Amino acid sequence: MDWRLLVSALVANAVGIIIFSIVYPTASTQSSVSAIAAAADDAIFLLALFAASGVALVLVGIVRRRPLSYGKLVILALGNFALGAFSLFQWFGNSLGYQDNQMACGGFPPGYWTTGNVTVNRCTIWVSVHQDWVSIIYGVILLVSVIGFWAVALPILRRATREAGAQQPDQGPVVALSSTSTILEDWSIFSSWNSPRLRSRVE
Repeated sequence: MDWRLLVSALVANAVGIIIFSIVYPTASTQSSVSAIAAAADDAIFLLALFAASGVALVLVGIVRRRPLSYGKLVILALGNFALGAFSLFQWFGNSLGYQDNQMACGGFPPGYWTTGNVTVNRCTIWVSVHQDWVSIIYGVILLVSVIGFWAVALPILRRATREAGAQQPDQGPVVALSSTSTILEDWSIFSSWNSPRLRSRVE
């Protein structure tokens, strides 16, 4: 795995989310539906662009064979975990918000496609901000974060397993040898007690 590419993927996704979080909320503050749609489309386009860059960087970074230190693996695992947790929250929140507005509005507002003077309300904002697109993009970022997390977590687990196995002393042969010597000692004592000379002395 390539450290630089995997870190670049994290940075690309994080920067995309930050820019989106700044631009996207301004859509709901616009005074016209066309301005709302323009601001939302710009934010969604930037988020999708950075997410696509993150996907490409993660895939190439995993395919490239380069050794990584334990510290770098831990940093990548924590970064992907944090990004995935945030993306999961955003994916679920936007999906739930879209479904709630869809149930309340029931579809496109009347006159949305036929006139430019549509009233700015909950339903026109809902149609213009495309929360369903946002949810899909966050789902992609979540999937990439899960792939990146397990790609670096598995080497950490394998290394920890090897270190734990190396620290445990192998006492199997010693136990077997002591058991065998004990059996031989007991057998020699038993044989000496059952010898004819020793029994004649005892009698």
